[in-house]
Amino acid sequence: NIEDAKLKVEEAQAALVEADEEIASGVLGFYRSQYGVNEYGEKVYTSDVSRAIDIINYYSSESVPEEIGTVLGDSNDATSLENMKKSLEILKKGNSLRVNDENFECSDWLVTNKAMANAQVSANAENVINGHRSRDMEYNYLHPSNINKTEWGTNAENAAWGWEDPYDGWYKEEKTYYDFRKEYKASNPTATEEEIVNAAKQEGKYAYISGGTTGHYVAMENKYLVYTGLAINSEDGFNNYTQEFDKTTNANALKQDSKAYTIEEYYSMFMTYYNEVYAKKEAARNALEKAQANLAS
Repeated sequence: NIEDAKLKVEEAQAALVEADEEIASGVLGFYRSQYGVNEYGEKVYTSDVSRAIDIINYYSSESVPEEIGTVLGDSNDATSLENMKKSLEILKKGNSLRVNDENFECSDWLVTNKAMANAQVSANAENVINGHRSRDMEYNYLHPSNINKTEWGTNAENAAWGWEDPYDGWYKEEKTYYDFRKEYKASNPTATEEEIVNAAKQEGKYAYISGGTTGHYVAMENKYLVYTGLAINSEDGFNNYTQEFDKTTNANALKQDSKAYTIEEYYSMFMTYYNEVYAKKEAARNALEKAQANLAS
């Protein structure tokens, strides 16, 4: 009857709203999906997941200045599911560069939720700051007063603005300069810094984008900076990337109740969630169309 048909439409509309809200929650929904169940049937989170949730909640709250805050539901925000998907795919490329580098011997990066959440809020803030969040005098290490910054912070950070692939700058350009410096100094042991820089510029090997530093490349190849997370803010079509790093020797980086994932493991876990939420939306949309058709007939 008509009343049953109307009820079906309302139920389908509610399901679609719920699916849209879950997608709009972005990475927060993904982090919240990583729960266990205790003996009382309650959801429980590891410290790594809890910190990721707390970081996202705090930076999307009124406690953080709006201009540098995180905007859940914004497709260009680093917390959007699409931008997280893209960041993990790019992170795979960076890891391949890291482990196949001939200057350093490094293990694969491992992803933690805390590092990912840090990268996401940093990418959003640094899109405005145009510098490292941790070095900005006005916004340095924003965190709740009851939280020690070492609980939420990381050991190192790479940031890039305007690149399609940040590793073109962090790795390729800086490695070219790093290799040139090493070879030039080996052939010219008494060369001054000025001579090395001038020679690199003449040969087209100078790292102009990074201002003559190779620090991003060296951070990528630091064997102790194993835990990581990468994020993208794509506001106005302008990609801003932030990669956070934690040392395996840092006790606050990953506590005993938590796990660090290979990039493939983490990507697989994320894509399972990603596919589920979009499948839920598609099912709700189809159910609504069917319910509306039944009501109209």
